Amino acid sequence: MAIDSNISLIGKHPIFTGINFDDYSKALEKCELIELKKGEILLRPNEENHYLFLLLCGTLKVHIKDLNSEEGFMIGEGEFTGEISIIDGKPATAYVVAQGHCQILAIHEDLLWEQFFANKIILKNFMSMVADRFRSRNQAMQKGLEERLRYEYFQKELEYARNIQSGLVPENVSLGDKFDIQAEMNSAQKIGGDFYEVFPISGNRYCVAIGDIAGKGVPAALFMVRTITLLRAEMLRKSDLSSAIECVNHALCEDNPASMFATMIAGIIDLTTFEFEYINAGHNPIAYSSNNNNFELEPVTKGMPVGIVPDTEFEKRTIQLNNEDVLCFYTDGVT
Repeated sequence: MAIDSNISLIGKHPIFTGINFDDYSKALEKCELIELKKGEILLRPNEENHYLFLLLCGTLKVHIKDLNSEEGFMIGEGEFTGEISIIDGKPATAYVVAQGHCQILAIHEDLLWEQFFANKIILKNFMSMVADRFRSRNQAMQKGLEERLRYEYFQKELEYARNIQSGLVPENVSLGDKFDIQAEMNSAQKIGGDFYEVFPISGNRYCVAIGDIAGKGVPAALFMVRTITLLRAEMLRKSDLSSAIECVNHALCEDNPASMFATMIAGIIDLTTFEFEYINAGHNPIAYSSNNNNFELEPVTKGMPVGIVPDTEFEKRTIQLNNEDVLCFYTDGVT
């Protein structure tokens, strides 16, 4: 491209602000005007560079790592690139790629130092633009650092929350010498909505429950705590399993703007009669092994997940347990 036909475009570049542009017509004739199409590369890492590139129109992107990396920044119209090589004499450190049609004025370093930078106004404009660039990069780095610190703080808080949530899970529960109980929970995230509970309610009767909150993360964990709290309160207050679960469901339906819900199995095991009475509220069916035989899935009882419809009816079932029988409860992470 001819320099003389693009003098007005070149003169608008901020580096030439405040000078008599006619004084540099001969110097500009020694420069090169480059046109790039989208995707064309101006600079490559480890490639020697002896030019300051003034971007007259278009947009360039600097890729810090490789061409496929999203890490980098844009260079817009009225900015320049290649200045680091001009200052320290070292090869380029990144890819500089055209994001569309670009027009670029390439000034060789010898011409730049001997003629253009001999003018204090041009040199001052250049240094001012470099300072502005470093200032903006520092602000971006500061913002990135703050975001990283916030992320690390959030991760610590999640770890604390995980420890608190783990404390809600019963450990080393003993149901006497007639029953063995074992449980394990591995959350998909640091905290989540799966839960199980075992606690005495009266005499030789224990509540055994397992549940899964719809969703993951902090919202699910908070809804899980609410569900466990309601379950404990209602099971200790009422003697009838159906009434207790109906109250839990009704309470979860109230003040539930996020429309969260939980699938759940809750039951009462009697250590005297060896009966297990339970309600399945939309949860995975119980796997039952009788007398060391293969596991079979118990029929799914009537009743949807808790927290959806306030007046849901729940069907109770009873399993008569015998020696060597095994009940297996699980959440959908297993399946």
